[in-house]
Amino acid sequence: FFLLSLITYVKTYGLNREPNRLVPSGYLLSLFCFALSLLSKSIAVTLPLLLVILDIYPLKRLQGGLKGIYKKESRRVLLEKIPFLLLSLVIGLAAIRGQALEAQLLNTETFAWWKRLAVMFYGIFYYAYKTLFPFSLAPFYRIQYELQLSNPFILISPAMVMLITAFVFRFRRTYPALLAVWASYVTMLLPVSGFFQSGGHIVADRYSYLPTLGFFVLLGTLFGLLYRGHSEKRWDGKRALVSALLFSAVSGAAAYQTITYMSHWQNSVSLWNLEKKYYPKEPIVYSNMGDYFLREGSYEDVVRIFQEGIQQLPSIVKFYKQMAFGLNKLGRHQRAVEAYHLALQYDPNDYESYYNLGNSYYQLGEVPEAIAAGRRAAELNPNKPEALLSLGAFLHAAGEKDEAISSFQKAIRIKPDYVEAYNNLAGVYAMKGDRSLAEETYRKVIQIKPDYAETYKNMGFFYYSLHMDQQAVEALEKSRSLGETDPNVSNTLAWIFATSSDPAMRDGSKSRKMALDLCKRTAFRVPAFLDSLAAAYAESGDFEQAVEYQTQALKLLPTPNENFMMHLKSYRKGLPWRERQ
Repeated sequence: FFLLSLITYVKTYGLNREPNRLVPSGYLLSLFCFALSLLSKSIAVTLPLLLVILDIYPLKRLQGGLKGIYKKESRRVLLEKIPFLLLSLVIGLAAIRGQALEAQLLNTETFAWWKRLAVMFYGIFYYAYKTLFPFSLAPFYRIQYELQLSNPFILISPAMVMLITAFVFRFRRTYPALLAVWASYVTMLLPVSGFFQSGGHIVADRYSYLPTLGFFVLLGTLFGLLYRGHSEKRWDGKRALVSALLFSAVSGAAAYQTITYMSHWQNSVSLWNLEKKYYPKEPIVYSNMGDYFLREGSYEDVVRIFQEGIQQLPSIVKFYKQMAFGLNKLGRHQRAVEAYHLALQYDPNDYESYYNLGNSYYQLGEVPEAIAAGRRAAELNPNKPEALLSLGAFLHAAGEKDEAISSFQKAIRIKPDYVEAYNNLAGVYAMKGDRSLAEETYRKVIQIKPDYAETYKNMGFFYYSLHMDQQAVEALEKSRSLGETDPNVSNTLAWIFATSSDPAMRDGSKSRKMALDLCKRTAFRVPAFLDSLAAAYAESGDFEQAVEYQTQALKLLPTPNENFMMHLKSYRKGLPWRERQ
């Protein structure tokens, strides 16, 4: 839209052309396209000034220098820009406010005016230099790394900008296009030059696209003049050949560099590896690459990249936490614990580190340590229901049922629809033998979330423990229908169908099918599944197979199991096993 506005304006007020209408349609179309461009990119706010530069050269609608401004024709030309300026003012103020809010959100350091001036000169020279020599480009240039006296660009940029400005101004009459191109370049860069600070970068390659447009117009004009000189036979064949070779060389080099640079933008890994090549201490490199590997589920790479980040930037707490997350996913809980402790050395009051440290300890079976970490997490952030849920689970595992109940109840008070807390609370009530409260709490979960498979599973186990086989089967089958994949659900169902004391609940064929499927999926290596399979064969009257599988189950146990031996004894007598017989 920016280019459309520019082209429409030039076509409307082309060389030596003034429309007869007071407000030509081309002007209105240009203004409309400008409004759309402002909605796309804030850098478009510079268009009114760019149009004034075009009116001076090459359109020559404004002539006579500063004195010429007071002429009637010049005033009319300038008045045309007022609608453009008003639109720029509105969007410009909104952009400045947005930058201020962004700085607050990102905690961006605010620089003194003289540093901003240095950044502005740096940007003006940088974009021109990199347009001519597009090498060593990076995705992100953090201002703290570049704004150093050791950086030669910082030292030479002001001098080079002033030197170029003096040069084009000195030859403004002989080569007015040079001054027009340079003025348009600087004008379009002003909003993104760094004087109006936005974010943590000093420059960004994408900002050069529009400002350098004039350079390419100038280059195209130059090659056009070279071609015209040859076509009008003012040049000999050698000069024409040199011009063609020069054009081919410039185009080829630009195309090659473009293709090479584009290869780095294929994915997050190649992109941020490029950044790491030039800025190995840039936090964004490790953070973004780590997030990419997390999304891909590549946890080995998650651990590796954050280890690299820690070597370069050992004080960034996030790197330890993300590395620990990857280690937990890989089952390396002890190393995850060590990583969380390192994170806490840099931030002793980090809630997330304590919260996840407790979960890591719990995975290791170190329940007292898990409780200590869980208590600290709950102290640091008492309004986090997740912390209270984890703490309750740790306390339950330690046999501290009353404290566990209190923790779950606190979580529910903070988050009244917290089904996970209700589910765990019901489990504690069940362990305490409080049937009415357990059943009431399970039904509360179902009321809040009718499709919560975990609760139906736990309710099924709860009913099974109370010898309520019919209710247990209903709950467990509902759990399976909702997507529950825990093999213990199928195994419990198979056991009930084979051994229930209620004849209406027994189904040897169904039990055998479920138990056999479980055994096949586990290569007949799980004793509990073989126990159910043996019971299923016994219920079907095939005691030979029952004895065989029960014997196999006993062999897999590290120590003799009295219940398994009783089952085997029953099958050898030709009797199916009956639960609670």
